[in-house]
Amino acid sequence: MSTQNPEDLLRATLAAKADDAATTLTVDDIRRGAATSRRRGRRRAAVVLVAAAVLAAVAVPTALLLRSGEPEGQPAPAPTAPTTTPTTTLGGSIRGLPRSAAPGVTYRQEGTIHLASGGTTALPGDVRNISAFAAYHGGWLVADDDTGTVRWYDNTGALKADGDGLGLFAASADGTRLAYPMGGKIHIGIASGMGEGEQTVPVAHSRDVWPVGFLSAGALVYNDAGGVRTSEPARAFPAAMARARAVSVDDVVAGEDQDGRGMAWSARTGKTLWEHSDYTVWAFSADGRYAAATKSPTGGDFSEVAILEASTGHVVAAASLLDDNGGGIVMDRTPVFDSNGDLLFIGLDNTGEHAILRLTPDGVESRTTDPVLPTPGVAGYSPLLFATGP
Repeated sequence: MSTQNPEDLLRATLAAKADDAATTLTVDDIRRGAATSRRRGRRRAAVVLVAAAVLAAVAVPTALLLRSGEPEGQPAPAPTAPTTTPTTTLGGSIRGLPRSAAPGVTYRQEGTIHLASGGTTALPGDVRNISAFAAYHGGWLVADDDTGTVRWYDNTGALKADGDGLGLFAASADGTRLAYPMGGKIHIGIASGMGEGEQTVPVAHSRDVWPVGFLSAGALVYNDAGGVRTSEPARAFPAAMARARAVSVDDVVAGEDQDGRGMAWSARTGKTLWEHSDYTVWAFSADGRYAAATKSPTGGDFSEVAILEASTGHVVAAASLLDDNGGGIVMDRTPVFDSNGDLLFIGLDNTGEHAILRLTPDGVESRTTDPVLPTPGVAGYSPLLFATGP
C-alpha cells in the first residue's frame, strides 16, 4: 500500500471535494463526501452528501449545492431569517483547540465503534467507504459509499441482507424506530428488535429517495421524486420546500427550496416558520429548541457552522471554518447534537488530522477527541463518522 504525507492527504481531499460541486439539485449531489474521489467512473452515480450534500448532498464532506438565480413569480416571502456575524473564527490547528468532554453520542473511529453508553465494539465489514451506520436488529446497518449499497449485519457480524440504497438513515426521537433505503424501498423497523415488525413505504423512484425523520404521531417524512412526502397519514408540505433534511421533536421540518435556501415549516400548524435563509439545517437538538446548521455561500466547503433557534432561524452561536485564504478547518460531513445540547462536527485541518469538535450555545469551541490521521493510501477516506441516532 502506498503512503501519503498529511499535506498530500489534505490536498487530495480538498481537490476531490471541489470536483464534485454541481450546479443542479440532483440526487447525485447528495452524499457530501468522504469518498468523493472514488465516486467517479463507478457503475452507480455517487451521491455527495456531507455531507448532501445530502441531497443533493451526506456528505458526508464536500461540495454543497450551488444555487441558481431567484425564481420569478414567487409569492410574498415569509419573514426572512436574519443572519449574524460569526461569534468566533476557529484557528487553523485542531490540536490548538482546548479539550472538552468526550462525545455523548455513538461514533466510529476507523473500525471501532465508541458507544454513547460507554465501551467500544467492532463495526463489521469494510469500514473505509461507509457513509452511514446505525444499530439495528441487534446488529448494525451500514451504507457503503463505494458500492452504493446498504447492508445489515446481525449481532454475530454475519451479513443478513443488502441492496441498493443511499447512505441516509433516519431514527425516531426515542431511538426505537429506524428508517433506511434498501433495494428500491424505504424500510422501517424496530431498531432494538430482532427483525420483527418491519414495514416498507412505497416510493415513486427507487433511487431518488431517502428518509428524513419521524413526526410525533409516527409518520415518516421522506424525500421522493423531487418532493417531500410522509407515510400514512399523508400531509401536504409547502410547495416551496423542495427537500427536507431534519425533523424535530416538535414536528418542525427543516429543508430547502429549489435554490438551496433554508426554510422551516411546522407540521402541527401548517405554517412556514422561516425561509430564504443562508443556513442549511441538518439536525435538531433533543428538546427541539436548537437546529444544527451550516453555511456555504459559494456552494463549496462549509464556511460556517452554527446553532440556530429552531422556531425563528436566528443565530445563537456560530463559528467560521475557513479564512479568506481558504485555510482553517474544513468540516467533514454534517453536524449533529451531543446529548447535552452542544453541536458536534468532524473537522480536519491543514495537517490532515481529523477530530470531533464542539460548539456550545455560548459560542465556546473545543476538541472532544484526539486528532487522528486517515489510513494512508485511501483517498477521501475519513476516519471518523457519527452514527445515525435520535
